[in-house]
Amino acid sequence: MNDRQLPSLPHEKDNAAEIVSEYPEHFNFAAELLSSGLDLLDQLSKSNRFDDTPIVKAAAGGILARELRRYRSIAHMAEYGFIENVDVLTRVLFEGTLAARFVLYESIPVEERSGQLRGRLRNQPTIPDGVSEVEFRSWLYSTMPNIKMALMADQLGMDSESKQTILDGVSEIEQIIGPEWMEVLKTHPKTYSGLSVRDLAESCGVLSMYVEMYALQSMDVHASDGLASLDHDSEDGRDSVSFMIGTARHRIEKLPTHMQMAFGVLLILLSDIGKAFGLNLTALEGIRDRYHELIHVCDNS
Repeated sequence: MNDRQLPSLPHEKDNAAEIVSEYPEHFNFAAELLSSGLDLLDQLSKSNRFDDTPIVKAAAGGILARELRRYRSIAHMAEYGFIENVDVLTRVLFEGTLAARFVLYESIPVEERSGQLRGRLRNQPTIPDGVSEVEFRSWLYSTMPNIKMALMADQLGMDSESKQTILDGVSEIEQIIGPEWMEVLKTHPKTYSGLSVRDLAESCGVLSMYVEMYALQSMDVHASDGLASLDHDSEDGRDSVSFMIGTARHRIEKLPTHMQMAFGVLLILLSDIGKAFGLNLTALEGIRDRYHELIHVCDNS
């Protein structure tokens, strides 16, 4: 058995102790929000809504479980002051929130759509007969990984049996979503909607969040911000540059704002799933009120 532990990064332990004590209201709120999410997941598991279309519950429950794990990781990164990791994970949490809203709700009204979105939705195939819209969107979301695996089977070096199993599964799904939509997913294998993330965000009514948060966080996700890990100093009239492997203390003051982004995204996800399945949202409504109070206090501090 290997008892060797990973070494800590510079300032990691000191920062963690200071951060949790310096921002107790944020970490208390983070814990309360996670508890509320776990309660909703438990309610969802016992709900009989959509029992006639189990794929809907499977898709929504799977998204919620995954994003609660992701949110826990965000809180853990926040404890150590790893702001860029908080942003990376919050960006992916936003994608999960988009997925749930796509599955469970219709697009925004036609009159609220941009000309670009109207054109792209107009060019999409119609929903096949015999399947409800929410069930259909659940199948689109659920089948995307299998389609991507099928398209990459040769690159991944799959043996013939594994490849055939994937292809058989894709063929079964095609019987539900139809050949036209199957072609859409094959043409756009990185999306379950046939839309870019930007267009999907607009379609789901959260374009402002995409613009203000998701697009800006691309720098962290795509590793284009390496120079942010340089620390410039001047001593005895000479400039010096050092490499920061740990998080600089002067950046920690930005942490509350970044945590609040994650809070806001998860609140949307929990509310969307709770309303769609008719879950008890009383506790969540109280948490949402405290979220707005938290933001108000931080904005005026």
